Amino acid sequence: MADIDRSFTRAPNHKNFRVVGVDTFSQDDWIADEFDTLAEAQVFVAKQTKGAQMLKMYIYDRDGKYVDCGGTY
Repeated sequence: MADIDRSFTRAPNHKNFRVVGVDTFSQDDWIADEFDTLAEAQVFVAKQTKGAQMLKMYIYDRDGKYVDCGGTY
């Protein structure tokens, strides 16, 4: 995840929170979605990572600062 800011910023473009997914096996990362509220982002992360292995999802705020995460390594 060290290269994340080279491909895209952690700060959301249009909403208040951005969720970034990371496949911890392949080391792929992607913008999963953006949300207006932290609660919406947390529900999304919980649903996406439920039962998944080697998937982490990170939530960042408007400033691109880490807020929360879910999933497993």
